[in-house]
Amino acid sequence: MKITIALLLSLFVISFEFIVIVVKNRKKSSEENPLYLILKTSLMCLIFLAGFLFYYFFQDHTDLSPLFLIMALFISIGGDFFLAAGKKFFLFGLIFFLIAHIFYILSFYFLYPTYILIPGIIIFILIFLYYFQILFPHLKKYSVPVGLYVLIIGTMVYFSIIQYFTGKHPFIKSLLILVGGLLFFISDGFLSYDKFVKKLKYRNFLVLGTYFTAQLFFALSCLY
Repeated sequence: MKITIALLLSLFVISFEFIVIVVKNRKKSSEENPLYLILKTSLMCLIFLAGFLFYYFFQDHTDLSPLFLIMALFISIGGDFFLAAGKKFFLFGLIFFLIAHIFYILSFYFLYPTYILIPGIIIFILIFLYYFQILFPHLKKYSVPVGLYVLIIGTMVYFSIIQYFTGKHPFIKSLLILVGGLLFFISDGFLSYDKFVKKLKYRNFLVLGTYFTAQLFFALSCLY
């Protein structure tokens, strides 16, 4: 039954995601495209609702890990709203996602709080190399908030990796969190490169496709 639920939800989200990308491609400016704001925020609301229902019916409510994950999904709604609202709200969106990542870190930390793993450390270092070598020269007034965000998302990716290698939880749950964490960083990498360094030709597909898939995988992890 869980596999059927996961497949149906994935099919729905991918279809909805395609519509969001098509609407976004119609106009370059978010300020001139309110339909994009509504659809993008609505899709995140649906992912959060699915995750909440999975948490309510399938998780131990005394376990803090899935609770923090659901809180992160909820806060991400605010991040999506502000990022879709236009350039002048970029910093607000960044703050919301920074807070969401803190809750993701707490969620993955409680999955296995004391494990240290070399692959996670390597990814963490690569993330900071990306920041200092590629992004930092172009950030200007955003150097501090983006630097802080990179630190937080790097930590989130680190914990998403180490929880996978513990073998303490169902394989599918650990895999969903691992892939979700990596996709989230890839999405933010595309977004930051497009915003601060150079415009990407397939920006909307690259950013939104990886982002919503990451959030979907996080929500689906509450099934297991």
